[in-house]
Amino acid sequence: MTTTTPNKTSLANMSPETTALVAEDIGMIVLNAALIRVFMDLSAEDTVKFESFLQTNPIPSALLNFLFEIHEDFGTILEEEAKALEESAKMVGVG
Repeated sequence: MTTTTPNKTSLANMSPETTALVAEDIGMIVLNAALIRVFMDLSAEDTVKFESFLQTNPIPSALLNFLFEIHEDFGTILEEEAKALEESAKMVGVG
């Protein structure tokens, strides 16, 4: 049986283009986890508002502003999900 040591990849060792892609992917993972939590908490009225918003305004920055408006804990949820991802990465030897 062969065992391997986890690859300790560092953003400092990557090209700027790769670093940007990795950072974007990490951000999307955190955002998706936060969105799941937010959607579970939304009232039926806020869900309708959200669906209507998506149909009229697909700009990502506007979406974030909207989520901060309809869910008072959105910022906290983002922070918690980022920390959870960081802790998971450490557990598997990546962080």
